[in-house]
Amino acid sequence: MKPSGIEWIGDVPEEWQLMKLKFTAKMMRGKFSHRPRNDARLYGGEYPFIQTGDVTKTEKYISTYSQTLNEWGYSVSKEFPCGTVVITISANIGDIAILNFNGCFPDSVVGFFSNSNINEYLFYLLKSMKNVFISESIEGTQLNLNVERLSSIKVALPEPMEQLAILDFIKTETATIDTLITKYQKQIELMQEYRTALISQAVTGKIDVRGWQPKTKEVVK
Repeated sequence: MKPSGIEWIGDVPEEWQLMKLKFTAKMMRGKFSHRPRNDARLYGGEYPFIQTGDVTKTEKYISTYSQTLNEWGYSVSKEFPCGTVVITISANIGDIAILNFNGCFPDSVVGFFSNSNINEYLFYLLKSMKNVFISESIEGTQLNLNVERLSSIKVALPEPMEQLAILDFIKTETATIDTLITKYQKQIELMQEYRTALISQAVTGKIDVRGWQPKTKEVVK
């Protein structure tokens, strides 16, 4: 292990490379130069238009959209390719998602794109850095993380083969956790249903509580 010199990371394996975010992949900022932004003449075409709220509500992949741009709207915006890892830099700072189709974004979103497997690894890396992004933001009427600050944040990256191994580990282990969460959520739902039914039966006379006594709690010495 070696010291990374990055407070939030600490020590990293010797072979991992330390670099600024702008060197991890091609970095692109969204665009929407027309004002006012809500000019109806720019919308209703064939180009998906994704905003910060769409990124915030997405767990991983942006697979749907509710707003589109026409040719005029497209000309004042910027299109990101499918597979781009996007991060919000205004209002909702540091929300991360992967674009599942070509789509346009405003300047409140920055994208990272590479032809290698780094895209998905970068998603998990950036996802773990939300507090870092917030701490680097500038406070005004709302938090903003400018592109210069974002691009200069340092990270530690393993070689591509190790990135794949880490991805396999994350997917396998989180799938196990998700299965357990689903199992216990179902049990909680059943207990909540039982609780509701118990109350209903008690207050409608379906349960005879005459002579009922609460269980005595054992005293732990």
